[in-house]
Amino acid sequence: MSKPIRSALVMAAILSMAIMSVADDQKKAEKQINKISAMAAGLTGRRAVNLTMSDQFKVKRDDLVIQRRENNLNYGSLFVVQELMASGTKLSDIAAELKAGKKIYDVGNQFHADWKQMADDAKKLNGKIEDNLYNFFLSNKKTDPANVYNAAEDSVVADGLVSPADLADAQDRYVFWRDRATAKQDGMLEHNKEQAARQTIDPVRKGGPTIDQAGSTGPASTPR
Repeated sequence: MSKPIRSALVMAAILSMAIMSVADDQKKAEKQINKISAMAAGLTGRRAVNLTMSDQFKVKRDDLVIQRRENNLNYGSLFVVQELMASGTKLSDIAAELKAGKKIYDVGNQFHADWKQMADDAKKLNGKIEDNLYNFFLSNKKTDPANVYNAAEDSVVADGLVSPADLADAQDRYVFWRDRATAKQDGMLEHNKEQAARQTIDPVRKGGPTIDQAGSTGPASTPR
């Protein structure tokens, strides 16, 4: 085999491996991104997703809602948009491609998305979403102030484009954090009850008479 042919085959093999690596990175990113979309399918999960994404990308919560409405984006797709914008792509350019009928992952490839980085960022976001969901259940806060965010008004058609498997996974995570928060609340309640009971039966803690004081708090001392 001649040297030029051998070099060409080596280059082809390297290119093929690079393409496979990019495809693998994109697949990992899509898995994490789908988890974002699924958690936002319900109102409580959507609230946690909106809050977390706002914190991570330093974008106002209402601005995220507006971007979703204008481009019919579920929260997974909106995550891709925010990542592309963070790397320098203009929102108007992304919106133009979406309005032309392109899918969000095609748009990502067109603007040279770093799928490996995106997969890592999406995984971190999902972890923070679960933290916020847990804190929400733990604090018993049911709504945000109307001037901050209203989950009931944050809805687009694309929110329904989630697979049953991803929805089931999101439901399992939702129930896990809800139950964990409930268990901690129950534990704190029992602890508080126990502390109150101790205060009730402990006269010293309550500031009551001691055994050396007059009264019937204990047996009489033996005269010397």
